[in-house]
Amino acid sequence: MIKDDDVVVGTHGRGFWILDDITPLRQVTPATLDARAYLFRPGQATRVRASMYTDTPIPPDEPRSENPPDGVIISYHLKAAAENLSLEILDAAGAVVRRYEKGVNPNPDPRAEGHWPDLWIAAWPELKANPGLHRFAWDLRRPRPDVTGFSFPISAIPGRTVPEPLGPFVPPGTYTVRLTVDGDTLQQPVRVRMDPRVKTPAAMLSARDSLQLELYRAVNALGAAQKQVRTLRESVAQQSNGVRGPRADSLPNFDRQLAALEGAGGGRGGRGGAAGRGIVQIPSLPQLQGELMTLYGVIEDSDSAPTSQVKVAARSRLNQARTALAAVRRLATVVEGR
Repeated sequence: MIKDDDVVVGTHGRGFWILDDITPLRQVTPATLDARAYLFRPGQATRVRASMYTDTPIPPDEPRSENPPDGVIISYHLKAAAENLSLEILDAAGAVVRRYEKGVNPNPDPRAEGHWPDLWIAAWPELKANPGLHRFAWDLRRPRPDVTGFSFPISAIPGRTVPEPLGPFVPPGTYTVRLTVDGDTLQQPVRVRMDPRVKTPAAMLSARDSLQLELYRAVNALGAAQKQVRTLRESVAQQSNGVRGPRADSLPNFDRQLAALEGAGGGRGGRGGAAGRGIVQIPSLPQLQGELMTLYGVIEDSDSAPTSQVKVAARSRLNQARTALAAVRRLATVVEGR
């Protein structure tokens, strides 16, 4: 039988098989296979949480079968090998929410850490550029937050466990899949719907998604600011070696302020904070990022509306993040002499 975009085959015994996503079979023609490149229109995508099983993992030798890939399957055909290949997901406003590129992986390989057996870890998605029909799965999420650490959930799945934290889900709606093959661009729409089992009203779900996205963007901004602060401190050290006069006297103060933002000392609770001439005392960038990620994780845990306590805490930390980022911008203007 055919159920939506899957083919289900059963026997008179206890076995059954499912062929996931036959959308390419419904669209394929001699012309599609003769084209230099062809992007098939994806089927409907459903925003479903990958694993709600929170206990220890099932042993690897337990009889089981694989579930379909998380998210939506994107199928494309290449008549010849592609030198340059990229896949982008665009929202209704045309903004890129996710980008993949042949041979480029922006995330560190968790296998390099050596703390987990490789058999549990999912391979990073690979955008294949050789001739033939290819499937690529987008998990309906934005890229991972810009944080240095990651971990794996206790509910591991052999060969399918991905590092956390994950990027936020995109909200339900219509998106555009854009495949670029050696300069030629192909596009197809894809509709993302909410898990029909989730009964959260649409307005509450939208507010939840908006707050999580705001936290996500603040976390990324703080991550970029930490890199900028390290560069500014290097610049201050170089200037200190070759500058004389009033500016030379002010450089140590700039470095103290940058060090406090970096969490290197002088801050609240011994974790660093920015204090000094013209700067109110605020938590350090790493501390703020960690607190925002805690709130981000609370919201990530479910598709329900955040509690009032979470919303109040989020607003407080977001305001502190804006103050800290403004301090970095001010110090960058002074140190770089703009």
